[in-house]
Amino acid sequence: MTMWSFISRWRAKKSNAMHQEALNAAIIRGSTAVAIIATRLDGIISLFNSGAEAMLGYRADELVGIKTPAILHDANEVSDHGRALECTFGEAVSGFEIFVRAARIHGHETRAWTYIKKDGTRIRVSLTITALHDTKGRINGYMAIANDISEYSALQRQLSISQLSFLNAFATAAHGMAIVSPHGTWLEVNISLCEILGYSHDDLLKTDFQHITHPHDLGADLELVQQCLSGVISSYQLEKRYIHSDGSTVYALLSVSLVRDDEQEPLYFISHIQDFSSRHAAQQRLLEREHQLQTVVDTVVDAIITINAEGKIESFNHAAEELFGYLEHEVQNQSLKLLLPQSASLPRQALFMRSDRTGSLLPLPEIEGRRADGSHFWMEVQIAKLSNLVESRQVVVVRDITERRRVERMKEEFISTVSHELRTPLTAIVGSLDMVVTGVLGELNADQEKLLTIAQRNSQRLSYLINDLLDMDKLVSGSIEMEIEAHELAPIVTESISLNSSYASQFGVNYQYSGSCTDEVMVDSARLQQVLANFLSNAAKFSPENSMVDVVVSDCGPYARISVMDRGVGIPEAKWFQLFAKFSQLDSSDTRQRSGTGLGLAITKALAESMQARVGYEPRKPNGSVFYIELLKKTPAPMVNDLSTPMIA
Repeated sequence: MTMWSFISRWRAKKSNAMHQEALNAAIIRGSTAVAIIATRLDGIISLFNSGAEAMLGYRADELVGIKTPAILHDANEVSDHGRALECTFGEAVSGFEIFVRAARIHGHETRAWTYIKKDGTRIRVSLTITALHDTKGRINGYMAIANDISEYSALQRQLSISQLSFLNAFATAAHGMAIVSPHGTWLEVNISLCEILGYSHDDLLKTDFQHITHPHDLGADLELVQQCLSGVISSYQLEKRYIHSDGSTVYALLSVSLVRDDEQEPLYFISHIQDFSSRHAAQQRLLEREHQLQTVVDTVVDAIITINAEGKIESFNHAAEELFGYLEHEVQNQSLKLLLPQSASLPRQALFMRSDRTGSLLPLPEIEGRRADGSHFWMEVQIAKLSNLVESRQVVVVRDITERRRVERMKEEFISTVSHELRTPLTAIVGSLDMVVTGVLGELNADQEKLLTIAQRNSQRLSYLINDLLDMDKLVSGSIEMEIEAHELAPIVTESISLNSSYASQFGVNYQYSGSCTDEVMVDSARLQQVLANFLSNAAKFSPENSMVDVVVSDCGPYARISVMDRGVGIPEAKWFQLFAKFSQLDSSDTRQRSGTGLGLAITKALAESMQARVGYEPRKPNGSVFYIELLKKTPAPMVNDLSTPMIA
């Protein structure tokens, strides 16, 4: 080869190299996809391409030949990396060397840095630093290529937070949690599931759900698993039984979701197991109680009917079917008026009396019922509100009292007949004895007077009994006459005290009147006198000698109350319920010493009800008794309508 040829080839090669270098430089400067920054050995920036300008907001002429890359970095982050390098290399590393030490040794380095843009905002970049060499292999500068990974870093942080939250929730959940492979093996379980099933963490991971599922529930569970794997469903919920490590049965609610990868291939199941063995046991006890209750309802002799808030029949026991002649399905959703034709005409307060005890039976007046064949019969009805129900319901208990009323009527007719037949001869006997004892027919010796006085006293007691029986007969038959008018209470009470004072003096007892009520009351004054006479005489009989009986008038809203309060021994609570019953006398040595027919309080109650009044008893503290009558005022205060109590339609 000639010298000229060699020189020509060398010039061509050099020209091509210069051309390629110029081309590479142009490509680097014009690249906008990445930020490319080149530096000299001293760190001064020698290249700042358009991608770097777009990413960081600086112009090339602001940095090239003037600044080092330190202007783009977080100072604290640079210091932290410098300390890390010092630990690695065993010597202090500072300044520009912090950025290029690894690249100078290994040729290049890639790591994440924080870049600070010209406007102060920060971005996260993946920065690759490469050492540049000259033709002799010596380092003559460095090139940094930066990719913005801010969005990726944010996603990574969110993913890390999400994973951490899931792991925390998984580990600390109060219910059992598990990650299960598509084949049914446990991949991970939490502490709660181990406690529910009675296994340690490691022992449970050695099993699969098939082996600890109750055999009767395994088929349904596997079928749902297969539906998830085949894509028919993505999740399911199932009540199932597990076998505890001690062999007992665990009742649980299982909720399962299938997780798939980006290509929709099954990865694992997330299972949520809620132990409700306690709830299951409670449900079983409830079912047993319901069965027992239903057995009782079906076997009792009384008819039991439940009605809803609209007064429609919901249930009808066997006794009700026999009593009314209907089958249960024939009366369901029918109005109660079908069976109780009088219910619509009864006043609201008769159907639903106020009571502080929810569920207590409240009696209605004895009314007529109607059977399927149209026949009528007398019945006793009690109603109770069913408690702890969202919708208001009531239970109606019906007892056929036709035979009882017939017997009672026969008894009343017998008593009435005997009383009338005895009254005439007894009147003659009492009159004759009065004449003899008072000496009209001549003087009596001591023995004669003693015997005749005893006969006179007992004949008078018999007369009182007959009069009481006749009064009761009139009240029961409804033939007693009432003249209910507006009256002031004070004159009636004062007169009653005056009329009974001489009787009280026999027992060394006095009456004391107090209180007032300015409203007039609607009463039959003579019958009210009879009621008060009974209260006052009883109070005198059962009061200690030389004691005071208080008669108090008070205002009770729509009623005026008259209370007669003694200071006697009181009445045992067990006896309260029979105080106003017919022929009721307390069985004690004290009461046996007092005369009485046992009809006084029963007559008092019947008289009060005939005047739309009410009587009652309450103990007096520290000792004694209080009998009272509450009378409707002439213009009673309006009563609050109890909207919570449903009506019978």
